Amino acid sequence: MSRILASIKEILALERNPLVLCTTVILLNVAMNLYGPFLSLYLISLETPMELLGVIFAIFGFVNALFVLAAGHFSDRYGRKNIIVLSHVISAISLLPLYWVGLWPIAVACLLGMNFGRIFYSPAATAIVADSLPQEKRATGFGTMATIAYWGAVFAPIIGGYLSLGENYRVVFLFASSLIFIMAILRQLLLKETRVKRERNIDEDQSSEHLSFIEKLRLIWTSSRSTRAYLVFGIMSSLSGALAGPWFSIFYQEVISLDTLQIGIISSAFTVSNIIAQIPGGKLSDKIGRKLTILQSLVAGPLLILGMTQATSFTQLLIIQIISGSSSGLASGASFALPTELVPAEYRGTALGVFSFTEGIAGALGSSLGSLIVAYYSFTAHPRGVFYASILLSIPSIIIFLAFIKETLKRVQ
Repeated sequence: MSRILASIKEILALERNPLVLCTTVILLNVAMNLYGPFLSLYLISLETPMELLGVIFAIFGFVNALFVLAAGHFSDRYGRKNIIVLSHVISAISLLPLYWVGLWPIAVACLLGMNFGRIFYSPAATAIVADSLPQEKRATGFGTMATIAYWGAVFAPIIGGYLSLGENYRVVFLFASSLIFIMAILRQLLLKETRVKRERNIDEDQSSEHLSFIEKLRLIWTSSRSTRAYLVFGIMSSLSGALAGPWFSIFYQEVISLDTLQIGIISSAFTVSNIIAQIPGGKLSDKIGRKLTILQSLVAGPLLILGMTQATSFTQLLIIQIISGSSSGLASGASFALPTELVPAEYRGTALGVFSFTEGIAGALGSSLGSLIVAYYSFTAHPRGVFYASILLSIPSIIIFLAFIKETLKRVQ
């Protein structure tokens, strides 16, 4: 039995911290997918002006970006585990008032707190996994984590969609808050800190603990052309993605006439296909490299959005979401591994924070631009315009990724 377990551990590339993170994050995925697919509809149900919807998501993105920039630096300095646990506690506390709140400005403030916690822990969690795995197993490890973790998102949208029929979202937020709080307790008890404190006799200039935030920013920018290209790629990719993001569920409901339960089923179908592709995608990335694995998803994404805009039924959307989930799942491990390998481990958390910051700012701008497009053209009259704009903006990001970002796996071999 011990040999079998050792073989499974070798195949799946799991160590203690990744195993703790991926099993406990099931609770977070359940919580977020109880309400996530319906967030736009929830805000509309509180009489949020539709023309403000994209602006609200832009505010989420802008605030998140500001905090995530600091989060990576703090995880390098004060420890990955501390940042992770504190962030989850903040998220749980922020969601709880939504059980009672019925005013959209207060709901937006609570959701800002939730997003703060969710985003603030991200660089620390990614860094603690990268710290725990050798590079030749890193993409597989990320893929395995996602395979286990995403099971929490399989049935949650269906449950959330059922509970939300008739625009009753209160119980959903109570469940979500409770699950995140339980996850915070488990991670406090089980995670092992990976940040290594430097000995005093080592040159202080080489230690991340003695590097200022500005110094680490300079090192990140000057580390390689691929790092600079990745920053630009992240900006363009986030800009195009956020442009259309808030409008999918509204498009499904108003144009294709789906109810929240059907939207939940579509979201679950995406998750299941994504899960199935995770481990094969990670192993593919560890074998052929990060770049090709990610590229297939970058190309497939705009084509699938185009197909979605032409869909006329639940069945057609279901098929598109299954294909989309599979493509995204294949690229997931590589997408996590590549940015962690662009910079040295000593300031990996800060670098991940910088990447997330630039992507968050771009996402905020994308949401604002999406709102302008919807306000100018009217979503009811031209519901596909914002998606066409997203497709066009995705083309430069694909070109930048293909032309200027080198393969990180081969570079270190």
